[in-house]
Amino acid sequence: MEEIIKICVKCSGAFTLDKFYKKKDSKFGVSSLCKQCDKKRWADYYLTDKCQNRLNEWGRKQEGKYELNTHKHCNGCGGDLALDAFYKKKMGKYGVGNYCKQCKNNRCVEYKKSESGHLYYQEYYKSERGKEVRERYNQTEKGKETVSRWWRSSKGKAKSARNHSRRRVRKNILSTLTAAEWEEIKKQYKYRCVYCGEKRKLTMDHIIPLSKGGHHVKENIVPACLSCNSKKGDRPVLLQILVLAST
Repeated sequence: MEEIIKICVKCSGAFTLDKFYKKKDSKFGVSSLCKQCDKKRWADYYLTDKCQNRLNEWGRKQEGKYELNTHKHCNGCGGDLALDAFYKKKMGKYGVGNYCKQCKNNRCVEYKKSESGHLYYQEYYKSERGKEVRERYNQTEKGKETVSRWWRSSKGKAKSARNHSRRRVRKNILSTLTAAEWEEIKKQYKYRCVYCGEKRKLTMDHIIPLSKGGHHVKENIVPACLSCNSKKGDRPVLLQILVLAST
């Protein structure tokens, strides 16, 4: 049987019927908008004042009902729990969702690990909306703290190391420095910055910058604090400052 193709009235794209939401009273039994356009239409509508006013009005009408009910049945674990054990949901019964917080978190984790969930989140993160949401969150105080905490974690440090390693591979830079050699270099300079001589958190500074043909090897590395390393930039190190190692 030949597959039916339908045109989306919004983006004018030609898709098969499985790319449309079902709608009984419409042609071919599906909506006139593709799933992507339909989602965007509802997302835009939710942000309008009309939708927010209707939700607020509905919430005010339900306020009196919340006081009469202090517990709700969880569809996940089957327990009768207090309302504060559920996440808030304006359109839900008693103003909360159908699953308690623990069950909701478990369902989210299982969905993210599944193939369909992985593909959905991967597609969402790459979409324009996903990028805008992440960028807007990262500009908040909570977002900045979250990003900073992640880069300080073991996963963040490993990610940073992989990024630097890929950069050196792309530029055909020799990279033989080991963790033991880096520790030996810091010990040689008495765990002090080679520029200011202060005992601070040390970073690797290249005597001959990588952008000027230097390599990531033991002989081309000196310890420097983050401030001095940033000020030095891609300029070569002056030999006069290296006397700190012998003092």
